[in-house]
Amino acid sequence: MDERRVRLGGPANVRVRDLERGKHINVTHAEDAAFCEWAIVEVLRHSGVRIEEALELTHLSIRQY
Repeated sequence: MDERRVRLGGPANVRVRDLERGKHINVTHAEDAAFCEWAIVEVLRHSGVRIEEALELTHLSIRQY
């Protein structure tokens, strides 16, 4: 997956090891997910739309405004 990401011009994924659990954590993916969660909360907070309405939004519907 990292090779494809780099080939397409993006940076490689950053991974860290959780020493307590012995698992690898993809920090790049976690950061992307956290940004998306923050963005939807901000849309809900600033626009007053309901969750059902927000789920139907596309980038085109937001971009035209």
